[in-house]
Amino acid sequence: MKSKKGIYISIKRAQYYIVLISLIPALIIISISENRRARQWESITAQEALNQARSIANLQYSITEATRQMLATLAALPEFQRLDGAAMKPILQNIHAQNNAYLNFTASIARVW
Repeated sequence: MKSKKGIYISIKRAQYYIVLISLIPALIIISISENRRARQWESITAQEALNQARSIANLQYSITEATRQMLATLAALPEFQRLDGAAMKPILQNIHAQNNAYLNFTASIARVW
């Protein structure tokens, strides 16, 4: 084979160039395939993160709703309507014993001046 200068190149070098040239399409195909796969994984990861956020939001909503219902029930009890601290204490202790997530579950009297 002749190079641009008209000098012959060796067969070994010509084979080297042929192999390099033949690898270009394969490398392009691999690159395109990997880019496509990366976009798919990015999409899957974003969807999973969104699903986890929705799941956590639903859990938070159910906790908030359960707490709201419990507070509404407590507000309807005569002990709490009378603001009888001695009668409220065993009720609050029982709530804490059944669900220790309520660490600082106390009753207080709000006074508006």
